[in-house]
Amino acid sequence: MRKAWLWVVLPTLLAGGCGKDRQAEKPAAPAVVITVTRPVMQTVQALEKSVGSVESPAAPTIAAEVAGQVSEVKVDAGQSVAAGQLLAVLDGAVYSLARIQAQAEVLRAQAALDAQQKQSARNRDLFKRKFISQAALDQSETQLVAAQAQRDSANAALARAVRDVNETRVTAPFAGQVEQRYVSAGDYVTPGKPMFQLSTQGELRVHLPFPETAATRISVGQPLRLSLPSVPGPATQSVISEIRPMIGSANRAFEAIAALPNPGNWKQGASVTGVVITGSHEGLTVPAISVVMRPAGTVVYSIENGKAAQKVVAVGLTRDGRSEILTGLQGNEQIALDGAGFLSNGAAVSVKQPASPANP
Repeated sequence: MRKAWLWVVLPTLLAGGCGKDRQAEKPAAPAVVITVTRPVMQTVQALEKSVGSVESPAAPTIAAEVAGQVSEVKVDAGQSVAAGQLLAVLDGAVYSLARIQAQAEVLRAQAALDAQQKQSARNRDLFKRKFISQAALDQSETQLVAAQAQRDSANAALARAVRDVNETRVTAPFAGQVEQRYVSAGDYVTPGKPMFQLSTQGELRVHLPFPETAATRISVGQPLRLSLPSVPGPATQSVISEIRPMIGSANRAFEAIAALPNPGNWKQGASVTGVVITGSHEGLTVPAISVVMRPAGTVVYSIENGKAAQKVVAVGLTRDGRSEILTGLQGNEQIALDGAGFLSNGAAVSVKQPASPANP
């Protein structure tokens, strides 16, 4: 019985010894390969961003001034036009005849006036010589006044007829761009019917909507950076020229408006991104990729003696790939950059040199 017990115990002891050897031989976790950087003091700008639209300060609708059939349309939507350029022509035959008739009426009225002036002059002479009565002279003077009125009326009718003829040629009141064309050749138009909509491209107005919560931070005169997604290149600098409530807004939002000359190829209706610089201050910043979320909160890993030490930080503004650190860092630490997202507190690290300096 004793021998049997030994055979049972010995395998158990041997098995226990082998397990301890395996645990001793278990390899340590490999070091995480990272790059490092240091916090930097720099100017941090407080910004408010909005996406708005480009509008023309003058975008009138060109309407027909006289009735008639459209004979020709000279321009189309999207076309740039000069001040006074011909946009369309209406059939002016009726108005040309009316002008000829008005000219003839002016000649008739002028002839009648000339004759009455001579007659009135003779009657005044006859009255002085006592050949006609006062009543006859008064009647002659009344007829002269009537002839003058008829001449003036005929001149007014002629001016109206000439204007009607001129209005059959629809022209651009200023240089700009045709935004809409509402008529085609053959259409019949009446006075007041819209024919074209123009906009000026020389001066523009940018409308940027903001929520009510930003009202205390945005004011007239603040610098503004504007850019169009469809137009590559550097941002255009401007300033806020006006602030107004948004009409019909249920959430009490408001608009910041900037007036500026066209930077080159901006067009009415385009979407524009506006960034308002509401303030600036000096702050301690780190690359945004150095800031990671952990169960303890927002952290940055400081590299100490080949290991990652977790530093819980409070983050302020994040701009252009850098985050402002309000609390949690002294400013002289060496912190993890590339690879920070793979670290944990106390993890071993292997530092390699970055391909380029991680400076702001």
